[in-house]
Formats: sequence, structure tokens, C-alpha cells
Amino acid sequence: GGVDGGVEPPRYATRLPPAVTLHYDFERRAGRGDGALVWRLDGSRYELSLRGGSAGAEAIGWTSRGRIDGNGTAPERFVARRRGRDLLAVNFLRDGADGGRITFSGPSLQLPLWRGVQDRVSWMLQLAGVLDAEPALGAVGASVSMWVVGPRGDAEVWTFVVQPRDAVDLPAGGVEGAVHLVREATRPYDTRISVWLDPARHHLPVRTLLETRPSGESTEFRLRALNYD
Repeated sequence: GGVDGGVEPPRYATRLPPAVTLHYDFERRAGRGDGALVWRLDGSRYELSLRGGSAGAEAIGWTSRGRIDGNGTAPERFVARRRGRDLLAVNFLRDGADGGRITFSGPSLQLPLWRGVQDRVSWMLQLAGVLDAEPALGAVGASVSMWVVGPRGDAEVWTFVVQPRDAVDLPAGGVEGAVHLVREATRPYDTRISVWLDPARHHLPVRTLLETRPSGESTEFRLRALNYD
């Protein structure tokens, strides 16, 4: 962790995709179902949601709303819902005289508002935007870092490191030149994230694998269809 480390991730140019809906095959434990990543734009404002579940039971329901600024996606509110309840929210209060702060519906702590900070779903579009603006960052061994804040008051710099290229087999068909990045878990009960971005589709995430340590429980999204709106 280390919010106190004074770490300032690099600033990146971003080129964010047009409005789009990605439909996924969703898998968690033994359960299979449907997932969707929905990206909507209205001028300089955005709304983004990631959902996943099976048989009418929602396992993941995350929504991010905010604006697009010089650092890319700038969340203002993130809401996590599970099985229709457990409403946890993060508020990014950007207009304060003190440079802004981050507050939570659960924990009573407040955090400073770091430049370029993301929430638990906005990082997906931010990563796409960074790679689309600067494809050289897709070179093996390159990395992209950003502050990511979760609804339980957790905040740390996530660093995604580019792995050797591999073809990804998906319900939507194979992707040959996908950029594969991994963010390693840094402490117990943290999440290891593997994500595959398709350069031919604005570097949008065509496969995402979330693995929780030490339980090894995994959640996976694999692209079935993509529609620009």
C-alpha cells in the first residue's frame, strides 16, 4: 500500500474510445453467466458500468460516473453493488479549495485527491485510453501506473506490466495481437489482475481475469460481442 509514500505516478496522454458496450461470458467459481462493460459519453461526462452474474444473480455491479479531463477519466462517484445490495460508494470531491478529497460511504476516513486517480472500474477505460494514445507502452516490459481507490477505503498505485504477446481465444473470435498486462497482488487478500487489450478495438479489454490471493478465487470476463452505440 502506501498512500503515505508520496508516490506520484507518471502522467499519460489518453485517447478514450467512443461509446461502446462489450458483452462478455462471465465465470466465477463454478458459475457461468453474462457480463457487460457499458461506456457512455455525454460531452465531457461519462458513465461506465461493469456487471457480471448468472441466473439472475448479480455477482458484480460496479458503476463509475464522472468527467473526462486532461488526465483521462476523472471519476466523481463510484458505486459497488453485489446481489442487489451492499451499496458501497466512493465520492471524488474535485472542487474543494484544498485540491479535493475522496470520501467513502463505509469508512469514515478521507483521502487526498491524487491527480489521475481511478476507481475500481474506471481503470479499465483509463488503461485503454493510455495505450491507445501511446501504443509504444504496449511493448513487452513496459508498464503503466495509476492510483486506484476501492470502496472500503483502500488506495494504492496499481502498476500494470506488459507481458509477452499471445493470441487470445474468445467467444467473439481470436485476437492475435492483444496487449497482455498484469498487475500483481501486493499483499494478502489483494487482487491479481490480468487484462488483454485489443489494439484493433481502441485497446478495450477483451479478456479480464481477477484472482484474489490467497483463496485463488477467480472472476473472468471473455468478450462475446462488441457494439459501438
